[in-house]
Amino acid sequence: MNSVHIIIIAGAVTLLAGAASADVLIDTYPTPSPYPSQNHFTDGFLFTAQTFTPPAENTVLVSWTFELAARYAEPGNVQFSLFEWQAGAPVGPSEFTATVPWPTTVSDPVVSDINLSLTPGKQYGAVIDLLGYSYSSVLFGPDAYSSGNGLWNNGIAWINYPQYDLTFRADFEPTPEPSVGVFVLLTLVLWRMWYHDALRRVESRRLTNRCRQRGMAVPVPLSR
Repeated sequence: MNSVHIIIIAGAVTLLAGAASADVLIDTYPTPSPYPSQNHFTDGFLFTAQTFTPPAENTVLVSWTFELAARYAEPGNVQFSLFEWQAGAPVGPSEFTATVPWPTTVSDPVVSDINLSLTPGKQYGAVIDLLGYSYSSVLFGPDAYSSGNGLWNNGIAWINYPQYDLTFRADFEPTPEPSVGVFVLLTLVLWRMWYHDALRRVESRRLTNRCRQRGMAVPVPLSR
């Protein structure tokens, strides 16, 4: 096998090794519990949002956790959505949307299986639509995250509050690398190339020996 094949396999092994990097967790939940007095539940708004920027090497958003106050009177739902974010507002259609149950007790819903690959350096917003409810809802606290902040909407416009963040945990996985299946396929292809090259060399030697035994000129193989 020539050096080009060896370099290709070495590169594939390097890519697979790089895929083993750890998850990144953005966490603005305050400690210790119970929460300090500066953390409050949203009140009087119909929507709230948290802007964020994906970590450079971990761009796949896997899950998002936030805290809801006890819903008044009866259970309901909120709608969780992810948008690109520009000039203080969501842009275009949502990248992801899920309906989240809202019980009559304080809860920390986990929106799982998001598995959304995002663009490094671009800003996004996680929007929580209270679906018409405007009483006590989403927990927020003092600014604890430098790459985004909390926003609120009263049904008319988004209001930016850089001094606050929503209380949330966002779990990001490493950017996808070539899979093990790709590596195995590449190895099989290169082995097949090596095998046929070895057969060609064996046949060439046999032909050379026969020609020499019969006193015939040895054919010169074409350059490859």
